[in-house]
Amino acid sequence: MEVPRLRSGGTRSVTYRLPTDRRGEISVGPLRLVRADPLRLARRVREYGAPRILLVRPRTVRLPLLPSGRAHHLEGPTSDRSPAGTATFHALREYVIGDEMRHIHWKSSARTGTLMVRQLVDASLPTTTIVLEARPESWPEPDDFELAVDAAASVAAGAAAANFPVRILTGGGPLADTRGGPDDMEVVLDRLTSVTTQAGPRSAVDAVRRVRAGGSLVVVTSGAAELGRIASVRSRFDRVVVLRVRPPEPASAPPGVQLIDFGDLDGLAEAWRRLGSVR
Repeated sequence: MEVPRLRSGGTRSVTYRLPTDRRGEISVGPLRLVRADPLRLARRVREYGAPRILLVRPRTVRLPLLPSGRAHHLEGPTSDRSPAGTATFHALREYVIGDEMRHIHWKSSARTGTLMVRQLVDASLPTTTIVLEARPESWPEPDDFELAVDAAASVAAGAAAANFPVRILTGGGPLADTRGGPDDMEVVLDRLTSVTTQAGPRSAVDAVRRVRAGGSLVVVTSGAAELGRIASVRSRFDRVVVLRVRPPEPASAPPGVQLIDFGDLDGLAEAWRRLGSVR
């Protein structure tokens, strides 16, 4: 951008707009300053700063966590960041004051020279599994895929805000797998920032068969082709919801599967609230 000539010691503030209307990664910087004489006979170029990556996250709408039929731990939110979960081993970490001595892993402590404790997680927390159909043939319109990503991000953010574990998959494999901690919302939104359509033989439902059962399953897709296949995994989850983005034609949900057709995030939020009152 052009900056008018300044007097000696003068200052001027200028701004420019970044293209943040589209989800993705934007490279910003370095700042390049070009100084030239009025006749453009001589000029000097200097760069300031280093390149930075700006993440433009998906748009989200507030969606409350759907009841899965299983209660949250009675003593409150529990995660892999909890000093002592219930019964399932998650990882080793350094001892901090207040940890129970019975959780110390003596063999690792001797090897590292630092007291290490076994970190446990509450395996009873129901996970929200979100499956995003990402094959290009399912999304002839790029804007429809963007809306699908926004929908997946909204569901994930709602579950993460309630401190419940979130798992996000495409046919190509996992995108995120959180355990119910305070930073989970940041993680799931960042992971969905760079997701793109990806050709491959596996559908969204194929990915579901490779994950642990239980909790809620939310499948984000477009047409009706996946509905029959979703019925085959219905019994593995406490609740199954299919979100269809601007479907070309109406369809009936298989038994035990709840269906939402929507054309924008506001429509999704309205239908989701109604869904929360139905079990």
